[in-house]
Amino acid sequence: MAATDDVLAALRGFGPMTADQVARVTGLTVSSANRALGKLRYGEPRRVRVSGWLKTAGNTARIYAAGRLPDAPRPPRDSAARRTERHRQKLQRAAELRAQWRKEIE
Repeated sequence: MAATDDVLAALRGFGPMTADQVARVTGLTVSSANRALGKLRYGEPRRVRVSGWLKTAGNTARIYAAGRLPDAPRPPRDSAARRTERHRQKLQRAAELRAQWRKEIE
């Protein structure tokens, strides 16, 4: 029960955080932080909610906050066309950086 108390205290003290941030602040492993967040979110009484979402490189992370309000809706996934376009832009930028680097070493 101590882990859930630590997680709840961290969310109340520091404000909304992702599970990774909760783990860093409390000193728990990410797995333990996720388990405690699940107990607080789905237990009775509900003490933690998803207040928002954070897009990372390949995932969308939940941002947890203390409280009983309804969870924030998950954002829609990017379409396959949008993911392909973003990948094409990354490749183009990498090629530009390589060309610039080659000019600088000549």
